[in-house]
Amino acid sequence: MQFWIIQTLNGVAYGMLLFLLSAGLSLILGMMNIANLAHGAFYLLASYIGYSVVRGTGNFPLALAVGTLTGLAVGFVTERVFMRRLLGRTHSQVLVSIGIALVITDAALVIWHGDPVTIRPPALLSRSIDLWVMRFPAYRRFIIA
Repeated sequence: MQFWIIQTLNGVAYGMLLFLLSAGLSLILGMMNIANLAHGAFYLLASYIGYSVVRGTGNFPLALAVGTLTGLAVGFVTERVFMRRLLGRTHSQVLVSIGIALVITDAALVIWHGDPVTIRPPALLSRSIDLWVMRFPAYRRFIIA
């Protein structure tokens, strides 16, 4: 039974990551009527920037803040410079946003070489939490929250 509970919690943690991606797309399309398909590339860039900050400073909260602000800034510039000019032209928005995603992902490939990387969570999140009769990583609980 422990196996199934742990796998369910792991699935919820992964589902929350997917929710972050899909919520951004749904909100932008629903509220602003902009078809921006580059959200995944913004997350990719923010994650690699966060990785670089952690690798350089060892400061996880700083990396979280810098990565988030980088993704926010790139998204803001994309909306102001490209998407705002294409209001009401959905096909053009899709093509431009896919082009932006390709540029960001290729730049990340050149800079970070496409190798999978991991970040060790800070001490506060590297421990496990007791859940009834089992232990669950605090980092995954943080992702769920």
